[in-house]
Amino acid sequence: MSNTIALPHSCHCSDYDCRLNPVVALTYQEVDALFGFRNLRGNVAPQTWCRVCRVKGAADSKKKKAQS
Repeated sequence: MSNTIALPHSCHCSDYDCRLNPVVALTYQEVDALFGFRNLRGNVAPQTWCRVCRVKGAADSKKKKAQS
């Protein structure tokens, strides 16, 4: 993996709002604001899910654990 970012970058989530209203970043600044980055063994990569979908996914996961 390299430290390059392919633009445009879109959310890969199919469970939340992005399936109807896709989140797409056209610039590095938009990737940072909408998705954020992760560090994988010294390589920087954009998150695959947008910040909104990650928050919703974490909340859903928490709900499922509480129901178990």
